[in-house]
Amino acid sequence: MSFTERINILKNDLNLVNLKCNEKMLALGTILKEGMQYNRIQSMQTDAKLKKIKIHLLRRQASLMSLFEEQMICLRTIPVQFDHKIQVLREEVCLEFEKRITYLEKSLAEFTCAICLVNKRNAVLIPCEHGQFCSDCINIIFRKETPLCPICRTVVDAFIIIKN
Repeated sequence: MSFTERINILKNDLNLVNLKCNEKMLALGTILKEGMQYNRIQSMQTDAKLKKIKIHLLRRQASLMSLFEEQMICLRTIPVQFDHKIQVLREEVCLEFEKRITYLEKSLAEFTCAICLVNKRNAVLIPCEHGQFCSDCINIIFRKETPLCPICRTVVDAFIIIKN
C-alpha cells in the first residue's frame, strides 16, 4: 500500500470518526434539550408543589392567628376574674381571722384575771367560790377592811391559791 492510499484510508477513517462524533454530538444535544425540558417540567411541578405547600401554610397561619386572637381575648378577661377571686379570698381570710381572734379573746378571757386582765387566774374566793382572779388582785381586795367579792359582793372570809 502506498503512502497516498494510507492517507486516503486515514482521511476516510477520520471522516467516519467525525460523522460518528457529529452523530454523538447531535444525540447529546437532543439529550441535553430533553434534560432541560425535563428540568423545566420538574421545576414547574416543584413550583406547583411549593405553591400548594405555601397555600397550606398560609391557611394554617391564618387559623393559628385566629386561635391566638381568641386566646388573647380570653387572657384579657382573666385579670377581672382573678381580681374577683382575690377579693373573695380576701373576705374569706378576713372572716377566718375574725373568728380566730374572737376565739382567742374568749380563750384568753377564760384564763386571765377578770380584774387586771393581765395575770393568769390562780385564786378562788371562799365562801362564794368565784375563781376569776389572780393572787395579786386578791391581795389588794384583802387589804380593805371588809373584803367583798368583785362579782357577787359577798363578804369574803378567805381565798385559796391554785398552783399549776
